[in-house]
Amino acid sequence: MNSPTFQAKLTRLASCLAAAVWAFAGPGGLRAESWQEALGRMPLAEPVAELNRGNAIPLILKSFKRNERVKALVFLPGGIDEFYFFRRARATLPPESANLLDALVALTNQTHIHLAWRPPFVLLHGVQDPLEPVIKVADPGLEERLRRKLFERRVLWNDRDYDSTRDLMRFYLAVKLSPGTGSPGSLHFYRCSLAAFDLTVWEATEAFCLAGKVTATLEKRRASFECDGRFAGTPPLDGIKEMFLPGKH
Repeated sequence: MNSPTFQAKLTRLASCLAAAVWAFAGPGGLRAESWQEALGRMPLAEPVAELNRGNAIPLILKSFKRNERVKALVFLPGGIDEFYFFRRARATLPPESANLLDALVALTNQTHIHLAWRPPFVLLHGVQDPLEPVIKVADPGLEERLRRKLFERRVLWNDRDYDSTRDLMRFYLAVKLSPGTGSPGSLHFYRCSLAAFDLTVWEATEAFCLAGKVTATLEKRRASFECDGRFAGTPPLDGIKEMFLPGKH
């Protein structure tokens, strides 16, 4: 028979273990990995001392890996514009920086690009970008079906135009899609830059709308995309004059 002293020690030990588990896990069970921790485990595809318009976007997209927390890394038009339109996004990396989170933090600290967590996506955006896509669904059961249906296991789009992404979206939406290939209606869509793993068709549509700055209307037998005219804010004007000076590229 166990002595009272042994029982008391065992009770204290059990209490300590329960407290440790609670501190780590919280009331909902084992603590889920944060999106920051997930990105911090992803090494950069190659070492660089500076992120700029010549290397940043392809390097960041290539460095994104499959994980349990973040399904997609999406550049929104305002983030893209900082590199290719304003041409002012440039960030230095310290020698010890070797992971994707370090690179994204450097961009947000040294440029006008912002970082947002919109589960299950990490978004790189400008102040002008709305962070919620507009998707209108006419058929009540359609959204539920698209949330269950799987998209491509891996997506890596770097500066992809509408014509090069349309067939894939049409195939998984399984409807007639407009605008058609080569249509003037898509000339003002932004080119898509995103990396993703294991999306559902609904999530892929959300990511496509955010990256391309388009809205979606989904019906049972057809779907259409249109330019998204919303603006959440005005980008800062510093450095814009230099864009128009001779010799500035």
